Amino acid sequence: MTYAMSVADTVTAFAEMIAAGAGVEDVAVCFGITPLTVQRRLKLAKVSPTLFELFRKDKINLDQLMALAITDDHAAQERVWNTTPAYDRNATSLRRLLLGREIDASTDPLAKFVGLAAYEAAGGVVVRDLFEDESSGYIADGELLQRLAIERLTEQAGALKGEGWAWTEARTSFDYSERQGFGVAAMGQREPTEKQQAALDTLTVAHEEANTALEALYATEDEESFDQAKAAALEADIEKANAKLEKLRRNLSEWTPDILAFAGVVVALDRNGEVTVHRGMVKPEDRKQAAKASALAKGASGAVDAGEGAGVSAHAESLVKKLTAHKTKDLQVLLSDNTQVALAALAHTLVQQLVTGGLHRTVSALNIRALDCDGSLKGVADDIEGSRAWGELASRLDNWRERIPGDADKLLPWLIGQPQDTLLELLALCSALSVNAMSGREADHTGDALAVAVGLDMADWWTPTAGSYLTQVPKARIVEAVTEAVSVEQALPLGKMKKGDAVAKAEALLDGKRWLPSPLRSRRA
Repeated sequence: MTYAMSVADTVTAFAEMIAAGAGVEDVAVCFGITPLTVQRRLKLAKVSPTLFELFRKDKINLDQLMALAITDDHAAQERVWNTTPAYDRNATSLRRLLLGREIDASTDPLAKFVGLAAYEAAGGVVVRDLFEDESSGYIADGELLQRLAIERLTEQAGALKGEGWAWTEARTSFDYSERQGFGVAAMGQREPTEKQQAALDTLTVAHEEANTALEALYATEDEESFDQAKAAALEADIEKANAKLEKLRRNLSEWTPDILAFAGVVVALDRNGEVTVHRGMVKPEDRKQAAKASALAKGASGAVDAGEGAGVSAHAESLVKKLTAHKTKDLQVLLSDNTQVALAALAHTLVQQLVTGGLHRTVSALNIRALDCDGSLKGVADDIEGSRAWGELASRLDNWRERIPGDADKLLPWLIGQPQDTLLELLALCSALSVNAMSGREADHTGDALAVAVGLDMADWWTPTAGSYLTQVPKARIVEAVTEAVSVEQALPLGKMKKGDAVAKAEALLDGKRWLPSPLRSRRA
């Protein structure tokens, strides 16, 4: 019984073969993979042995290792890894710290937050050319910039400890996907003072009286005598009362001692370098405790969190549903006339599900669900992560994640403000990420029409090698493939060889012939 080599094992094997005098092409032929894959794996062999051992033990993932391999300086690799907080060790951050000169002082969030003056005062160097002023240039010491930002954020987070939180944390970023790992505790409500209760009672009475008067006004059957001005005034009174009631209820909201005992605050930077404070965050291990504490907080106050619709409703639930049903259909009509907003709304939904990692909690009015199939693909194709197509899409995703706002509340406004070309480009990516043409039946034509439409020729992307195909089919099929791609004369001797020899010979014969097995051949649906 044979076992597939791990990535760490292949990296070590490739490095040993090259050290013994083999060429990249020789290694590629031996393992049945492309030379590009060999070169990428060899690059990983230049990572610090200490860090590579962590990778072998699954304490560093492949994306992180590839990011660290951007430099051959082992000391720099280890320093960046050891000084970067665990939550910030994503591939983008690691590359950013190792490529200090790539940090544009005019656009980088950390540079905006720290400020060039403070960075330079701490000994940091800013690289400028003759055409740049003092407010621009490139940060030469990403590690120093990171440290200064963390120090300032930690100081601000520490100041919030006085509010009674169990913990505070400083982060240089805390985007939507990062927040998905946390829960948010619900607030309770304290008992109002006599003055606050009197204000609540007065506002509630005013709201009810205005609402009753408005209903009576609309009940009149005489359209000619209908007082539109009075109706508008009553509606304004209702809205004003609602706003004041909601404000009072928010003022009465509080984090109870039970919640403060485990919940905390994350102080972070947004993409513009502005400080954002996230209170009531709950770590995964504390979520059960949070649910109990929230239930107690609600039960004790008899009220719900002000952030969960604590305002007074003027209508019965059934009527609200009826009215909003009409709103839904009206919105559909207007949205169908507004291409820009429709495209933005579609992108807003799909981006959350396919790009930013918000699959389990999509905030959108669109009733659309999209899934990627990366997990399934990796489950059936153990070589797919080394393919050119995988690398292409990973690069494009990284580029988009850098551009998209990390704050979920800012995503839709940002999308609406983008040119249609940008929205269409992003929608094309989301559409592509949701494609699944995988099947176990050759007769299944799923995806064929798309393949024809985009001009897909699998010979541009796939090659029959030992690892990709030849070792997984009978020898008779190998002979058939060489017969089709080369000649009967070249194929016949393969039938008399041992399987391993036939595979090696066939691989060499098929190289460059653009032969494809039937499931990969172009066909019209």
